[in-house]
Amino acid sequence: MNTPVPLPYSNATLVTPFSPSGYWGPPTSSDWCENNYDISYYVAEFFNSLSSIAMILVGIVGVYLHASFENRFLITFGSIAIVGLGSIAFHGTLLFPLQMMDEVPMVYSILSLAYCCIENRSYRRYGTWFPVSIALYGLLTTIVLVYAGPDNLMLAFVVFQSSFAFMVLVVMSHIVKIYAELQDVSIRQMWKTTGTIALASYLFWNIDYRMCDVMQNLPFGLGNPQLHAFWHLGASIGSYMVTLLVCFNRAENLGRSPMMEWKWGLVPRESETTLPFGFVPSVLLVTHFTQQQQQHQHHPRQQPPEARTMSYSDYGDNDPIYGDDLADEDRESRPRLMLMGLRRSGKSSIQRVVFHKMTPTETLFLESTSKINKDNIHSFIDFQVWDFPGQMDFFDPTFDTTAIFGEVGALVFVIDSQDDYMEALARLHSTVVAAYRVNPNITFEVFIHKVDGLSEDYKIDTQRDIQQTTTDELADAGLENVQLAFYLTSIYDHSIFEAFSKVIQKLIPQLPTLENLLNILCANSGIEKAFLFDVISKIYIATDSSPVDSQSYEICSDMIDVIIDISSIYGRAAIGAKSQGYLEDQQDQPEDWTHQQDGHDDYEDSNGSHGHSLSQAVVSTSSRAGSLDNQPVQSGGNHEAFSVIKMGNGTVLYLREVNKYLALICLLRAETFEKQGLIDYNVHCFKEAMDQVFELKRAERTRREMEANQLLEQQQHNGLYGHG
Repeated sequence: MNTPVPLPYSNATLVTPFSPSGYWGPPTSSDWCENNYDISYYVAEFFNSLSSIAMILVGIVGVYLHASFENRFLITFGSIAIVGLGSIAFHGTLLFPLQMMDEVPMVYSILSLAYCCIENRSYRRYGTWFPVSIALYGLLTTIVLVYAGPDNLMLAFVVFQSSFAFMVLVVMSHIVKIYAELQDVSIRQMWKTTGTIALASYLFWNIDYRMCDVMQNLPFGLGNPQLHAFWHLGASIGSYMVTLLVCFNRAENLGRSPMMEWKWGLVPRESETTLPFGFVPSVLLVTHFTQQQQQHQHHPRQQPPEARTMSYSDYGDNDPIYGDDLADEDRESRPRLMLMGLRRSGKSSIQRVVFHKMTPTETLFLESTSKINKDNIHSFIDFQVWDFPGQMDFFDPTFDTTAIFGEVGALVFVIDSQDDYMEALARLHSTVVAAYRVNPNITFEVFIHKVDGLSEDYKIDTQRDIQQTTTDELADAGLENVQLAFYLTSIYDHSIFEAFSKVIQKLIPQLPTLENLLNILCANSGIEKAFLFDVISKIYIATDSSPVDSQSYEICSDMIDVIIDISSIYGRAAIGAKSQGYLEDQQDQPEDWTHQQDGHDDYEDSNGSHGHSLSQAVVSTSSRAGSLDNQPVQSGGNHEAFSVIKMGNGTVLYLREVNKYLALICLLRAETFEKQGLIDYNVHCFKEAMDQVFELKRAERTRREMEANQLLEQQQHNGLYGHG
């Protein structure tokens, strides 16, 4: 029987074969171009219902393959499956209440995807109001759709189409931005294919909707091609792939090095092929374990390096993400210093300039940090520097914040002063709040960086603004007791070294004792200012209690460079190597910068005596003439390196080696230096006092080593003779 049936959301009618004896009765919802009850008495639109199963499948597959992802993506994939269930109910019955089960989940699905697209950074871009606003948007749309009822399909159509189409435009605008950031050519090609499928599916939807009479009366007796069913298939693929793209982008912003993997293919897993022979693409993170890695996760030392576990929550030995091998006892005894901040704020440049002797101009070619870089600094005080990528959200649930912040000594947050720093301040606030809850003993340091291009007044105003804003926000969060230190820094001058000096000093428990020893040395030797320098990094780990003059610190720091440069030319190569941070513990070598070989030396001095690099060298420098006059080498029994620089203004810079890591640099008047014998004796007493101060530390380390050796011997004994 041919019955006039209204087109969906339209006043036009067309004559289609329609069976009034269908199980669900006359349609009360919008009707599509497929003949009703043409295949089954129980299903109104058979092909439209059957094709909706594809949505359920891609939703379930998405949740299954990305179960370790954030809840936002699980909700988005799950909502696609719910839309598929509603679509089956709608097209199978053509009843208005079940139509709402199709359209309402579509609205919430696109809202969930929109949230994932917009909040895709490693930090929260907007406050709680954003998800609340999205929820209210969906709720308002739901209320209008439900109350429109089957008697006002045009109103329901307009509300649904306008609200849904608006959110689609929002999502697509962000998808275009994400696509523009993709670097992998194969992945870009995959998204092009996805876009073609989505556009073709949307074209099918419009043809089925607007040209139903043509589709029902094709020439040569061809039947209806069921383009709306093809729309369902294309929409399923498009929804899955778009969500996959957002997953991939989010993982990149979190610094997790994602990769695209094809699942359930014909090629065995052990094959070395890189071609995508799988059927279903998915995003794979480095936090996932391969089957081979899971078999060896309890014996990481016995598996090959490429098969060892890679996990952001695992801080085990030989971790490829966090750095090289580090024994548990060494890890516990080494202070940890963390560099954090937004991308391109200058963290990596600071690390390379301070600890790796890279020139500031060379840092212009450094790539942005993509993963956590862990640097073990071997010096007087062994510590670790962890450089965090600016895009990484280390407060994500998949990260072990206790393992990250539990052993941190100092957290240095770098802010680019030449950029809009409001976003950086929001990140600083969230970082301090979360880290303080995990470890209240962390010292928080804020480097207001790249101030070399700012005027003095602007520097002061910027520091005052950042300090006041941060303090007020912490007070509002109930963290008035958290103390932050603020420094104006630049890699183009000594400010970065001076700032790091103050940071490292806070990690030294013996600092008050060292300052007291330096005060005694200065008072009894007539020294105006004394610095105890780490030779490798030019960081001073202690100074006397008199105020630090920036000019004095700079000239002492430059003296370190001069001495090391001369040493690398005329002295032993070991000093040059040490200055580059390649120090290795050599148990058989003496504790000074130079060492003798049995019966051999690299050179002889002008008097024919065997010499050491810079040992007993006296250098007289005139700041006016800018020349170096090498004085005769003095012979004596003291085999420790020292140097003297006499400046034109009557100031003498006196450098004395303390051990292979430390140098004492004193500023004093020329007339005071005439009593060099007294000064040398006092320096010798100072060194002996330092040895006594750190004797306890060495004894504790020796005790730990002995206990470790005893434990190892016991384990070997048990393994050899058993327990029986």
